[in-house]
Amino acid sequence: LYGGDMYNLVVETIVHVYNIKGYSTLKFNFRGVGRSQGKYDNGDGEQKDVVAALSFLGDMGMEQIDLAGYSFGAWVNARAVQEDVLVKNMVMVSPPVGFMDFRAVGPMDCLKFIVTGSRDDIAPADAVKKMRSVWNPNARFEVIDGADHFYGGYLNQLEALLISIYFPFINGVFYTDLGFPRVFGCGVQIMDPHYFGPDLDKGPKSTTLLPSAWLTRPGQRHTEIWD
Repeated sequence: LYGGDMYNLVVETIVHVYNIKGYSTLKFNFRGVGRSQGKYDNGDGEQKDVVAALSFLGDMGMEQIDLAGYSFGAWVNARAVQEDVLVKNMVMVSPPVGFMDFRAVGPMDCLKFIVTGSRDDIAPADAVKKMRSVWNPNARFEVIDGADHFYGGYLNQLEALLISIYFPFINGVFYTDLGFPRVFGCGVQIMDPHYFGPDLDKGPKSTTLLPSAWLTRPGQRHTEIWD
């Protein structure tokens, strides 16, 4: 939506953090974006894209999945997880509460972390904080001072925040004075970042399941999945 795709720098930052933490990652474009088939469907078809992508990961044997979304992707993810989907933890980066309708989004036990910028007019901090009480009051909420919706000049801070706060928060990691973790045990899990899938509702075995996607495993170069 509005030119966003899986190569967005915020998306790339999220993926990078998960990769260096030892997670495999899957990212792909929503329907009608880039090489993905179909066309924009007001968030409804895009929810099917997310659910189909999660099914694809489940078919690969992935039992624990983190779902992360930025902006429009955070909105789609929040609607998608209202169904019973295989998501252990969810991250929302700048959920666009000042721009999109979140009234259909109810409580989300899987939601663990929310971040926005102090100058983000699309995801205003006060409005996001208010919605957190509905979504999950136990979710960790952080505001990056000075950042707007696009995190220009603040991507390093976003990366540092995810590394130093989100992962310790979900894994129960205690840090030494030097900032190094005493324990860490995420295993190999899957995280599905923002701007998901193409025309995925044909089912996980369709040859057009992921016409444009990147699957990256720890210590390996990414693999393009194409029909």
